[in-house]
Amino acid sequence: MKRVVITDYAFITPLGNNAQEVLTKMLEGASGISYIKEWENIPHMETRVGGVAPQVSGENIPRKIRKSMSRISLMAAETALEILPRSKLTEKDLKSGRVGVSYGSTMGGVEALTTFFNTYFEGKGLEGMTSNTFLKIMSHTCAANVALALGTLGRIVCSCSACTSASQSIGFGYESILLDKADAMFCGGAEELHFITSGVFDRLMSASIKYNNTPHKTPRPFDKDRDGVVCSEGAGTLLIEDLEFAKKRGANILAEIIGFSTNAEGTHMTSPSQQGMREATRMALSQSNLDPENIDYINAHATGTISGDIAEAKMIYEIFGNNVPVSSSKGHMGHTLGACGAIEAILCIEMMKRGIIHQTLNLENIDEACSGIFHVTSPIRKNLKFVISNNFAFGGINTVLILKKWNE
Repeated sequence: MKRVVITDYAFITPLGNNAQEVLTKMLEGASGISYIKEWENIPHMETRVGGVAPQVSGENIPRKIRKSMSRISLMAAETALEILPRSKLTEKDLKSGRVGVSYGSTMGGVEALTTFFNTYFEGKGLEGMTSNTFLKIMSHTCAANVALALGTLGRIVCSCSACTSASQSIGFGYESILLDKADAMFCGGAEELHFITSGVFDRLMSASIKYNNTPHKTPRPFDKDRDGVVCSEGAGTLLIEDLEFAKKRGANILAEIIGFSTNAEGTHMTSPSQQGMREATRMALSQSNLDPENIDYINAHATGTISGDIAEAKMIYEIFGNNVPVSSSKGHMGHTLGACGAIEAILCIEMMKRGIIHQTLNLENIDEACSGIFHVTSPIRKNLKFVISNNFAFGGINTVLILKKWNE
């Protein structure tokens, strides 16, 4: 049976781009949420808060490649290219057809899409469309542009499943290696912040609006005073490999993927189901040959919505009781949507390396409906061998990843 390991990663987040530094900021209680003044001009939109990531120039990407990239694919490519020189992958490896890309996002470049349609509806027809417009807008813009930037010739897998885009991409890359279709896969997800994305949650009455003047106090996962999602942007890329392939190259192994599950709830497009989450968790535990008591930490999806946080908390209690520490990274940096599964997996590995669990920021008064589980409200020291990372998306899509600390 093949084993799949994680040998490197890089990310871009509202709290910065260095994983060690970002985790330190989180442990110190930092928030990456800010007031978005430009949104004051959007009619009928109430939310004004979001998580803005540092600008990316793309200067290290040849213009011939860069011209087909929007901000979302630039962030994705930047993180992948950060990994490449450290990876020890040779040109022969990249061109072998055994190194691929599995990457996702909620949709393509939203800014490019709106720019085109603004021009169109001004009566200028296709005047605003260049030869690269579609390449920026297409749903697989991240996956295709990452592969082009890296020069890989292996398979391209694209998951566009909103909040599970990155976690599915990691899982599908993992399965590609298990099935011997690849030796290594660059996996992850990206998201660019745009008022249209936040506006979707606003119209669903699921966006945070009470804390517009105090953005650092939202989102508030599991808290009784939470009032919804705060959308953010970023990207995360992980290099995952067949264990033997990694060992032959002398790669630096950071963690092992030992379980992945994804399923459909089949009940509602936007309302989460405790049953669906439960079955996804049980499938992942079964695949990894672990019992609930073996899990040392759960990184919850918990976005700060009323129904979502309750369903996840109840599911965790049903399976794990109050024995496993639980926290959500989204209190610190908001919901990076298509990128969150990768960013949170990277944070889980950083916590395993340091033997510490970050708190859920803004969790001051635990909602009674979310009580009963082991909420982490301040950083705690713990040896972490097995951790779970949850992600749940619109459309009733669930993912659960189980990671193991590397100590061989």
